[in-house]
Amino acid sequence: MKFISANWLLKCDKHFTIIENGAIVFDKYINDIGTIEELQLKYKNIEIEYLGDNSVIMPGLINTH
Repeated sequence: MKFISANWLLKCDKHFTIIENGAIVFDKYINDIGTIEELQLKYKNIEIEYLGDNSVIMPGLINTH
């Protein structure tokens, strides 16, 4: 599993929630989404990759046609 974090995380839920200091844990699929602090408590043995200053994790905006 991988753990990546960014300054901002945009969720594609019905409210388009923005999480400050957000992170995701994934392997083939996304396993968990939340704040860095929440996920560090759940996943203690995974190395965190920080994406850098002013970073954003968001869904890919893909035009399929």
